[in-house]
Amino acid sequence: MGSKEDDNSEGIHLEGINLTSSKDTQLETDSDELFSLFIKEIDEENKPYQKVNRNGFKKIDEISRYIQNGEFQVNSDSNCLDTSRVLTNTDTLESADEEILRLTSRVFVNSFEILKLPVNSSYEAIRRQYRKLSLLIHPDKCSHKSAREAFDILNRGYEELQKSENRLKYKQVWKQAEEIVLKERKKRMKLMRKKQRKGLISKEEIEMEEQSKSTNELQKEIIDMCEKILKEYEEKREYSERCKAANEQFERQRLEEIHNEEKRRCIQRKLWSASMDERVGNWREYKRAVEKGTIKLDTFRGVK
Repeated sequence: MGSKEDDNSEGIHLEGINLTSSKDTQLETDSDELFSLFIKEIDEENKPYQKVNRNGFKKIDEISRYIQNGEFQVNSDSNCLDTSRVLTNTDTLESADEEILRLTSRVFVNSFEILKLPVNSSYEAIRRQYRKLSLLIHPDKCSHKSAREAFDILNRGYEELQKSENRLKYKQVWKQAEEIVLKERKKRMKLMRKKQRKGLISKEEIEMEEQSKSTNELQKEIIDMCEKILKEYEEKREYSERCKAANEQFERQRLEEIHNEEKRRCIQRKLWSASMDERVGNWREYKRAVEKGTIKLDTFRGVK
């Protein structure tokens, strides 16, 4: 009897889990539809009036309810819609002005930096972060003078990360950076133990170093190493492009010189051909003059 009740309770528990999972999925779907509707409303704000069906009014009412509940907040300092808490509470963003300044004040090595995400982030995390940032800095809802530029940078980064091959490339960089960081930590720990045996450092320092492996410090080191590797890749790519451009320019100059030389020779051949009749006529006149005795030829007599 007891086992039967346990089975029933387990079945109810599992059913509850399934119901919760489907409810979360439905909430996620609803939030995606709200986001799409919100972006569509922004993009079509200046278009002529179009008839909206009842379902559209219902979803606009839902957006209004989010604003009233504080999930969309208006930032009075920047006159922008502050959506750092839209539907999720992860990856807190700065104000719209600060995010726009961050996006427009530097050159990004990779697109994950644009979205403020580590390079091992999933596509779902990328999509969510783009949604929050795009709502935060959209130029139609934000009066900042650089909002359009920042929004274009954000879109370019998101478009690049939508390609699976680019995400795979960044994940390979993450794996490489993780291996380098762990190898350096292992080397550092070996050196610290050697110093401890000599009495140069205490045991507590080694324990603190070992504990830091399970904290965010390791994550930060890997992220920094990823940025370093990607920066080196970018420098190598730029150097390769400069070399390629220089070689292409050298080849163009060489071909241009060959073309100019051939053009010059062609002109000379044409001039030589054009003056051929004149040269032949002069030669014939000279021969006739010699035959008639008009021109006397003196033989070479040598030096006395």
